[in-house]
Amino acid sequence: IHQFMIAVQRIHGPARARRLFGQAVEQLENILFVVSPVKLVAGLESSATVNESLKRAGQRYDLLLERYNSLEKVFQFHKGIIQNISSGILTIDMEGIITFMNRSALQMVGYGSKEILGQSITKLFADPAEGSEILTQLLREKRMFESRETRLLSQDQNILPIGFSTTMLGKNEEASYEGIIFIFRDITEINNFRRQIERMERQSTLGELAAGIAHEIRNPLAGIKTSAQVLE
Repeated sequence: IHQFMIAVQRIHGPARARRLFGQAVEQLENILFVVSPVKLVAGLESSATVNESLKRAGQRYDLLLERYNSLEKVFQFHKGIIQNISSGILTIDMEGIITFMNRSALQMVGYGSKEILGQSITKLFADPAEGSEILTQLLREKRMFESRETRLLSQDQNILPIGFSTTMLGKNEEASYEGIIFIFRDITEINNFRRQIERMERQSTLGELAAGIAHEIRNPLAGIKTSAQVLE
């Protein structure tokens, strides 16, 4: 207060400073000792109410923060599973537009997420007609597939044989489905294995046929040999 009084004196002069300071002291006394007894108590009560409200708000905030952290852990856990699983996971909306692809799915088709998200899923099928047929069965007939095989076309125009299954993607508040989930995997090695088995089966069949022919040939030769020995 003393420093404030000195500053006022320097600006307005001693006389005006004393007058201004006297008015300020008088107003301060009125506030503290004349008007304040009731208002001061009310103010203190109001402060206590505010403090209690702030305390409850802080507790609610801590609870919400704890729940958010728990949900974040669950989200990151499921995100880690989806992104690191070896199978491709792809989702489309009810218009056939791609809304999500996990890391494995993107690697299989060779696209980046920005390049393929928002595109029609028919773009990925090697045979557009087959892709349109599958999409029609999924969206209009609500027919789900289990271990069906088809071929995709990667970004570098390579054919990718896959086996896939589908399921509906949950319902929204209007009790309608939000989309369809595709789960698929590359079956190139399986197809190669199948071809090897088919070749082995063909070779086995040819071996059996050759053995039968040799047997049939040996039978008359044995008779001829016996007859020749008798004649000798």
